[in-house]
Amino acid sequence: MGTHLACTTLTPTLGTTPAPTGSGFATVTAGAWDAAARAAPVGAVVGISDTQTLTNKTISGASNTFAALPTSALTGTVAVANGGFGQSMAAAAGIVKWTAGVLAFVTAPAGAIVGTTDTQTLTNKTIDIASNPLTVTSGATGDLALYNSATGRFERKAIGASHKQLRVSAAGAVEWLPRPDWIPADHGLLAWNGDVYCLASAGSTLAAAGTIYRVRLHIPEAMSITNIWCYVAVAGSTLTAGQCFCALYQGNTKLGQTADQAAAWVSAGVKTMALTGGPFAVTAGDIDIAVWFNGTTGPALATGGQNAATIMNVGLSLANSRWGVCDTGITTTAPTNLITPSAALGRSYWFGVS
Repeated sequence: MGTHLACTTLTPTLGTTPAPTGSGFATVTAGAWDAAARAAPVGAVVGISDTQTLTNKTISGASNTFAALPTSALTGTVAVANGGFGQSMAAAAGIVKWTAGVLAFVTAPAGAIVGTTDTQTLTNKTIDIASNPLTVTSGATGDLALYNSATGRFERKAIGASHKQLRVSAAGAVEWLPRPDWIPADHGLLAWNGDVYCLASAGSTLAAAGTIYRVRLHIPEAMSITNIWCYVAVAGSTLTAGQCFCALYQGNTKLGQTADQAAAWVSAGVKTMALTGGPFAVTAGDIDIAVWFNGTTGPALATGGQNAATIMNVGLSLANSRWGVCDTGITTTAPTNLITPSAALGRSYWFGVS
């Protein structure tokens, strides 16, 4: 582009080329007039550094950079696609919410906004437990979250001491309180098949030599068993050495066997019989104690007050009987797997484990 000259009705000559005719701006290129004049603006000509006010202009932001543009200079709305809100913000209030490119306003809370990981205290809230499960994130394993009707909120209740019971006290408070009953742990045992105070003093003799008498115990939780306990009320006589034992089973599978008890069972008293190679881990459920002797007269072991097979195993199948008669012809080693009892046993022998 050459030099711009304003002209009215003059037709000056530059070199041998006459100026364009008419009114407006004429331009010069390479020392010659351009063929056509350009229309002159109605307003003043704009200079790049002059202080001037532009009106009635559409200015492309793609090829013109705007600097220090005051908001008062803007009118209309800026489309969302161009980084704007797509609507007037003059009366807007609240928290801006975008959904699929559409702007909306949510009422702003009077308090602080809650964050998912921020440490904050909520007040005056009603929380629907059905859709908002509560998870205790602090405290010891076994702690409880209890509802306090007096305060109307959940409060942490620390786990109680071993073997205590969670009960409501006379004052109406939920507390860990001592149990009113006696359990195996009070006697240093892990499990038993009945409280020792129910045992009859006379006991009942292991009648048939070489026969496994099976006794079932409930196991409330997983544990490791080292010893089997029983009480010999009346000593056996002329027992065969190396052929008097107890064994531990779970799911009819043998876990371990004691050493020979022929010498121990010829005297009365509490018998603690260690399992060879123990302790043995058992899972919550049931375990079986197998006991047998060989010799002239078996020991009389402590039993409960009831010795009628029909009531002792009432409602139970032979396979699930608490006291039953299993294998026969047993001498030194218990079978790897117990057979289903052939008959319910009418003697409620007492056993415990530790």
